[in-house]
Amino acid sequence: MAPSAERRRSQPGRRFADFWLSLTPRQRLVLDLVSTGASNKEIATKLGTSEQAAKQQVSKLLARFGVESRTGLARSALAIRITGQRASDLPLEYLFDLAPMAMAITTGPEHVFRAVNRTFTELFGDRDGWLGLSLRDVLTPAEAALIPFVDAIYRLGDRLQREGLPIRWSDPDGGAVDRTLTMTIQPTKDATGAVTGLVFFGLDVTSDRAPGPSRDDARAAGDGGYG
Repeated sequence: MAPSAERRRSQPGRRFADFWLSLTPRQRLVLDLVSTGASNKEIATKLGTSEQAAKQQVSKLLARFGVESRTGLARSALAIRITGQRASDLPLEYLFDLAPMAMAITTGPEHVFRAVNRTFTELFGDRDGWLGLSLRDVLTPAEAALIPFVDAIYRLGDRLQREGLPIRWSDPDGGAVDRTLTMTIQPTKDATGAVTGLVFFGLDVTSDRAPGPSRDDARAAGDGGYG
């Protein structure tokens, strides 16, 4: 017996696939470009149109998906690609976007953000969308001590894992937030073994530590609490 219309609507894979197929080829292309962190200028070049026209395309997709940022749009694109058109990749939806730990993927030596998951933005804020921005773009001067630390991981190509790592992060109101993370940074490599990017995994264990980390703890971890 064929599934009822109500049952079909309740099946996530079918729902996402139907929505994906309802998009025009141009909209799908723009969605894919946004999900990889492409700027409006880069989208315009790919489409062979003006930057203003590309911006309008992105704005229409934001309205259609009911999201307010490019990060939200990229997250929706990920869900549609994975649970709809590319069903074989289904586990990525649960392991990445819905994972309880913060996760981010960067590419290149400038550490340009290609993807961040929901927990990451809840922990660190939206930061102008993250996607397409480099680590240097999103960090405040007070957080810049993180950059040489991450540069070294990229250069050496060695996986790093730290438990109870104290960090100080700026909140959207300009205040400082002290957190304790269990963090793993995993380099990604191409077929020749060259490093192409980094994958960040962070678990907020602040509430598990009492009392909070002292200044001595931060110094023991390295300069700025990152090394």
